[in-house]
Amino acid sequence: MKRIPSNVLYIVLLISGSIALYEQSGPKPRLFVVIPSIAVFLLGLMAVASRIPSKNTDKDDPVQ
Repeated sequence: MKRIPSNVLYIVLLISGSIALYEQSGPKPRLFVVIPSIAVFLLGLMAVASRIPSKNTDKDDPVQ
């Protein structure tokens, strides 16, 4: 699977989060807009989090 550039992921996170918050702020939010925008936000957040390296990269060190 091809990796999406970080800049694009951050823009997608910002736009989808903004849409979800804006739609939720109304008196009667439309669920068919809120649910997909939250899903896109969570998938983008998962993609960004997968790029963060593990804290424990060296297996030979004992746990302190």
